[in-house]
Amino acid sequence: PFGRGWTDYMYLGEEDVLRVIDLVCRDYRIDRDRIYLMGGSMGGTGCWHLASRHPDRFAAIAPVCGNTDTAVWDAHWGPAFAKDDPLYELRQQLRRRLDPVTFAPNLGNVHVMAVHGGRDRVVYPEASRNMIRALRESGALPIYREEPRAGHGVPASAREDTKAWLLAQRRDAAPHRVRLRVADDRHSSAYWLKVRRR
Repeated sequence: PFGRGWTDYMYLGEEDVLRVIDLVCRDYRIDRDRIYLMGGSMGGTGCWHLASRHPDRFAAIAPVCGNTDTAVWDAHWGPAFAKDDPLYELRQQLRRRLDPVTFAPNLGNVHVMAVHGGRDRVVYPEASRNMIRALRESGALPIYREEPRAGHGVPASAREDTKAWLLAQRRDAAPHRVRLRVADDRHSSAYWLKVRRR
């Protein structure tokens, strides 16, 4: 599913992807411990977004050149709001509630292999670097490949390596330890954990 255009697979775009997965699982014999996400650019952003909000649904993700952090976007493309705006801090807080990097701890039980072009000037590689750093700081063990000569996209060989890696991963449906950071009620449960009050 394309995610309703430029939604970065949030809101209706998120619902569409999850609904398609549910329909496929209903109509075909699917091993729910081997459901993966892979995508490039907006699809990479969608990998980060969907898995960080629904970590219990995916065995592994392979985002390619995905955006994770609006601070990186602002640093390269200019701030979304003027700093003298009286609502500047509130607006920034609301934007951070959408950033996958904010929810990196949720991916502790999801296998991650991220790939980014070192010369990407659409989604700068700092977006993936920041996410990988946040994952490692939370105790996860992601794999990160930065292709130094690639731009907004990576060589086909890197994608093929990633596909082979994905297919070897399995979901732990009941992990011993779960961390869950939430911003709203729609994303307040994963695995055996439910956040009832924030």
